[in-house]
Amino acid sequence: MRDLVITLPGIMGSCLRRDAESLWDPGPGLVTKLLRHRRWVAGLALDPDDDPTLALAPDGVVPTTPIRSHTIVPGLVELDGYTELDGAVRRAFPELIEGDPLRPGQRLDGRDPQQAGVPDYYQFAYDWRRDVRSAALRLHDLVEVALPALVAQRSPQAKVVLVGHSMGGLVARYYLYGTDLRTGTALAGWRNVREVLTLGTPYRGSVDALSYLLFGYRKLFVDLTDAARSFPSIYQLLPRYRVVHDQRSGEDRWLYPHELGGYAGLDVPRARSAYEDFHGVMDQGLEQAESAGRRLTTPHIGFGHPTHNSVVLTGHEVEVRRSAPDYVDQVYDSGDGTVPLLSAIPLELDEERSRLRYTNQRHGSLQADRRTLESEIQQRLRQSQSGTSDARESAAAADSAPALGLAGPSAFLAGEAPYVDVSVTGGEEAGGLVARVHELVGGTSTTVEVEGGGRVDLPSAPGEYRVEVSCASPRLTSTCFYAVVEPEG
Repeated sequence: MRDLVITLPGIMGSCLRRDAESLWDPGPGLVTKLLRHRRWVAGLALDPDDDPTLALAPDGVVPTTPIRSHTIVPGLVELDGYTELDGAVRRAFPELIEGDPLRPGQRLDGRDPQQAGVPDYYQFAYDWRRDVRSAALRLHDLVEVALPALVAQRSPQAKVVLVGHSMGGLVARYYLYGTDLRTGTALAGWRNVREVLTLGTPYRGSVDALSYLLFGYRKLFVDLTDAARSFPSIYQLLPRYRVVHDQRSGEDRWLYPHELGGYAGLDVPRARSAYEDFHGVMDQGLEQAESAGRRLTTPHIGFGHPTHNSVVLTGHEVEVRRSAPDYVDQVYDSGDGTVPLLSAIPLELDEERSRLRYTNQRHGSLQADRRTLESEIQQRLRQSQSGTSDARESAAAADSAPALGLAGPSAFLAGEAPYVDVSVTGGEEAGGLVARVHELVGGTSTTVEVEGGGRVDLPSAPGEYRVEVSCASPRLTSTCFYAVVEPEG
């Protein structure tokens, strides 16, 4: 391995500790913890005066590792964890030496890097509550130590390869094209980077982020509204294109989120700052990199699943819809269930689609999708190290490729009938549809045959479940999660 490889998880994808106690360490059983420990939920809130130039938040929270296991926060996070991504990187390069992101240059196994070899691999956990720019500054500082050490010791031509899932791709992007808040100078990480591989990164934001701010986050007995609204990162995930259809008083216009006013929960100045000071600054840095001929990003885009794509204002009503804004091609009506299809395409690739890679998988499982990891991520990593180029054309466009779509609630009360809606589009009549349901705590598995799609009834015993739906013809697989929760009292 000649380069420095760094993986970056998405929002809520890093474990957090405060004063040696776990603050956020998801895995099976998290739903129960959320219900029983409401003080713990409130403890996630971030101080409004948090300084993004500081390496760590002053409230004592420290990011440790990417989360490993499947985890569910009903209506907010359904995540497969990052064990599979880590394994894919290690299988591609078995001799990697892992470093400690909190102590750049130091090996995770504690051995002397001068004697045993400097690290060339980091799993970059970060405090996802904070301003994305604070994580990008930490990434910059890590590279400033780790890359020169690798160059000096054994790899004179080394650069950095970044692999980011979801918001982790935005951390990488700000490092490439953003400004150092401490000095006002350009970070210009693109000069050090060989390639950036992203999985479901919301380059143009997520309508779900706007929904959390407008409506709050209350599911079953869990209320994360105040905590979520305190996160600067949520504002930096707001759509940076016109997704709000204003039909009030006979008007018919499309607005940016920062053009809204009068809605509790949405801080308009913070939304405008995210648009101008976060995305706008990256646009300027991107122009410099483009002028130097450095096009670095290969995005892997989830498609084929019902996804929130727009917001409609009618009188006093605010409604989130799956249809894309009517001023864009309606092929963009889908997404990965969280990130709209249009949002997952970087601005610089609007007219150059050969680098786009499409995956019919949901957002929280893109980083664990076996086909994507083996045929795309591992292959791309090997090519970057051998100096060969990827001459393949883009994967089949999302409007012509067959897709297996999954939709449904991620939480049910005991006594309700759990279900998932299954659809197959873009191909011939589906054949061999099967849903395999695995209980995350307890390990029991159930197979449910699916007759051509439609609503599929799922196991209803209290617990947390991972559902893998596969189709033999066309050959497709996609994943979702759900929980069945006992009522309080």
